[in-house]
Amino acid sequence: MAERAIENLVIRNLSKEFKIENDVIKVLDDISLDVKHGEFISVVGHSGCGKSTLLRVIAGLETYETGVVRLGERDIRCSGVDRGMIFQDHRLIPWMTVYDNVAFGLYGMSAGEKKELIESHLTLVGLKKFANAFPAQLSGGMAQRAAIARALVHRPQVLLMDEPFGALDALTRIQLQQEALYIWETERSTMILVTHDIDEAIFLGDYVVVMSERPARIKKIVPVGLPRPRDRTREDFLDIRRKIYISLFGEQRSEIEYMI
Repeated sequence: MAERAIENLVIRNLSKEFKIENDVIKVLDDISLDVKHGEFISVVGHSGCGKSTLLRVIAGLETYETGVVRLGERDIRCSGVDRGMIFQDHRLIPWMTVYDNVAFGLYGMSAGEKKELIESHLTLVGLKKFANAFPAQLSGGMAQRAAIARALVHRPQVLLMDEPFGALDALTRIQLQQEALYIWETERSTMILVTHDIDEAIFLGDYVVVMSERPARIKKIVPVGLPRPRDRTREDFLDIRRKIYISLFGEQRSEIEYMI
């Protein structure tokens, strides 16, 4: 298998507007961010601030008015297999098996190479025994694993995750967070996670990007710097959590302490 290229993601002065009837609504305002190859970053912010729009711009699913979004030497203006995206709902094709869902969109290789690639990614997400199952036969967590395998099988440079565990129960969510780390350590893709769960953001990310309310600007970048695996009960973990709460909600200490 070919070596993965080393390509950084660079965002400079990115702004994005939506035109709704006669109104122009600015969603992203002067976003600049450098993401090094192989980093795992988390993005948090208030609901509706523009976090998902930022991911969709990076994925090439949304246009933008001003700024630069570049992966390596390539300006991002459309979708491509160098970027994969996982949504909150798995979006598997219901009449296809898990194997065929993962295989969907794979071209330009021999049947043997394709089979080996699909099976290796099903093994990676723990679904090799369920290759012939249909989406309706899977639990929510298993369906998300299949969606992760489908995104990874193209070996993207950047894996974009938009609240991928948000609809899952708490125990399944924690399990998939741990599996996401295993996949990241195995694949060494750059990963960008949008989440409302601050604990999840700290547990997974090398650093946490805190966004303002709409139009979204970067309010703060909080380095995590804790060794993995991370203990959510440790004082240094909770200190980072407090910093992010304060950045999101201001110096309302009594309210923050109640929320914590």
